[in-house]
This record gives sequence, structure tokens and C-alpha cells, in this order.
Amino acid sequence: GGRVLTGEIDRHSVQNIQAVIWFCDLRGFSRMASRISQGALVELLDTYLEIMARPVLDNRGQILKFMGDGFLATFDLAARSQQMVCADAVQAARQLVAHVPQFNASRRADGKETLDFGVAIHMGEVLYGNIGTKERLDFTVVGSAVNEASRIEGLCRPLGRHVLVSSAVHNAAAPANGALLSLGVHALRGIGEPQELFTIADG
Repeated sequence: GGRVLTGEIDRHSVQNIQAVIWFCDLRGFSRMASRISQGALVELLDTYLEIMARPVLDNRGQILKFMGDGFLATFDLAARSQQMVCADAVQAARQLVAHVPQFNASRRADGKETLDFGVAIHMGEVLYGNIGTKERLDFTVVGSAVNEASRIEGLCRPLGRHVLVSSAVHNAAAPANGALLSLGVHALRGIGEPQELFTIADG
């Protein structure tokens, strides 16, 4: 943030970095948007994004952008080992899986609407920096690893899982954060090589 404010990072200023990528999405939001009031919709979205973001922030993650009913975040690999950073990302997912059902049960007891979620955790090389037009810049990450994370998240619903972890993260995190369960090898839409995907217990 300081580098952006001082002008050190401007348009076209990007870096190649290795990062753990967290891509998440809320399920059921679009359907719900057509049947509840605007005020209730905004309250619902803000509440769930706060719930989703907190484990990321508590485990040293950085939220880069909110995208409608989801967000993109990264875990920095520059200062610590891959094992420690990947373990942090997986731990954030474990916390989310533990907390959201309790939160939803509380909302249902109060007669409030609830949402579900999907999360993908991946690792790879990304371009990190200010990207966009002269009038509007977006500090974000782009690259094939980001696309792969998005495609992995898209498999959460078909595979009936809240959390999907790529083989790159699985291999780096083990054994620091407990066993991850293999879901087999799956093709990713628009991505050449199929990947073995993993999930957490109860994920």
C-alpha cells in the first residue's frame, strides 16, 4: 500500500512472484438477489464477505479484490517457507468450514436467509501489480495460476465440496497441517493438464 501511495508502483508496474491464491465464491447469492429487498441483500452480502474474509486475514492472507459475491486473496511466499504459507491457507479454510455451518444455523433460527460457499486454494507464479487504464487501476494478480484457481473453485459444486486444494498446495503443506483427502484427477475447463485435487476433512 505504501509503495502505491508513493508512486513507486504505477500502471504497467508489475512483478513476477510466487503466491498462494485463494479464490472464493458465495453460492445462492444470484438466486436470492431476485427475491429479497436491496437493503437485505446488501446486509447479507456484507455479513458473509466478513465471515469469509476473517480467516484469510487472521492467517496472514491479503485480500486483493472483492468481485460481486466473492473475492480474490493471496498468501505471500516471500518471507516464509512454502510449507508454512500453504499451511496457513489450509488452516484458514478449516476455520471457515468449522464456522459457517454454526453461523448459518444461528441465522436460520432467527428466520434469516443463508448462503453456502466454495473455496479454491492454489499456488503458482503470478503477475502482481497495478493493472488497468489511465483512469482506473486495479492492484491485483493475473496469470495462468489465477485462472487455474478460478477453474478449481468452479468444481466445488459439481464435486459437492466447500474446499478444493490443488496438488501444488497439498504437496507443499504436508505434513504441517494434517491430512488432505484426495478427490482424484480432474480436468479444468480451458486448462491443458488435469490436476489431482484434494479437500479437507468435512470440506
